[in-house]
Amino acid sequence: MRPSPRRNPGPVLALAAWALSSCTNERLADEWEVTLQDVGADPLAVVDWFPAPGIAGVPDEIRPYFFFNRPIEPGDSPSLALSAAGIAVDAEPEIDFDAAGVRFTPLTEVPGGAVEMQVSVGSEVDLESEFTTDFGAGLLFNMSIDLECESFGADPAHADLLTSLFEPGVYPLWILQVPGLTHQTPVPARVEMRFGPAYIRESNEKFRIYRDFGFSGRFEDVAIEADGRFRAERPGVFLPLDSPEEVIVLYIDQPVLTGRLHLSGQRATIEDARLEGVFGLRWLRKLADSSSSYRIAVDLARLDVDTNGNGTPDSATFVVTSQPEEIFPSEYDD
Repeated sequence: MRPSPRRNPGPVLALAAWALSSCTNERLADEWEVTLQDVGADPLAVVDWFPAPGIAGVPDEIRPYFFFNRPIEPGDSPSLALSAAGIAVDAEPEIDFDAAGVRFTPLTEVPGGAVEMQVSVGSEVDLESEFTTDFGAGLLFNMSIDLECESFGADPAHADLLTSLFEPGVYPLWILQVPGLTHQTPVPARVEMRFGPAYIRESNEKFRIYRDFGFSGRFEDVAIEADGRFRAERPGVFLPLDSPEEVIVLYIDQPVLTGRLHLSGQRATIEDARLEGVFGLRWLRKLADSSSSYRIAVDLARLDVDTNGNGTPDSATFVVTSQPEEIFPSEYDD
């Protein structure tokens, strides 16, 4: 069960959002057209997807997502086949607003254990991947304690606007899992870090990952130094966000996750966690369309990254910081 929205922009902000929405859509749509001119002739290819290949602990209610380097052609229908223990599961596609991404809803429950999946789009894409539903041991952290946005575009005031929409520790809530990590793990060590959108269940006040997303963001082979410091990087990472209306798929490019892990206390902590990256053009459009409050934040943002090379900034630097604390097993509902 999805929790009730915790943020309501109110009538004044809603009116402002309505007045600004056409400006937002026009500015971002114009830049998107420039981008499409550059990639329109490229062969269709999958840029990234979740569940990530080989990942464990995927909920059986997962709805896989794939996004592409350009829009899918109108005549090419995407399809996804899942199979586990000899049981095949078909899925219904839901294509994004710009046809450059697709979310699949399995028509029956995904079988437990090792799951193979194959996505096809016309004659250009035929990708195979796999994941498992087994939830392994490892420390869990509430990533949203003292959550602040330090950068959203070039103007610090717009970061403050985003922070004003947050309820630190509660909304938006991301849970980080470090598989295999315990309080007794010697450091230095190499680990995997993955995170996903979560909420606090009203029925038992326990943390719970959104089961149609799971731990959709992942950093692999993260080196934890002897003093607990770490720095994780990859080309891009999913960062789903619980908006007032729904959980939306978002993605940041060039992400860097840093912090300092402390395992010695009763409750493990991560000191000065920091996630930075770039919100690209299509993801800003998705964010703006997700709610009136986020639409205002996107419209007012002074974009500061030019990704399509036309001399006009079309993307925004993004930095959030927090002070994550361990979630005990008794506090988590899997």
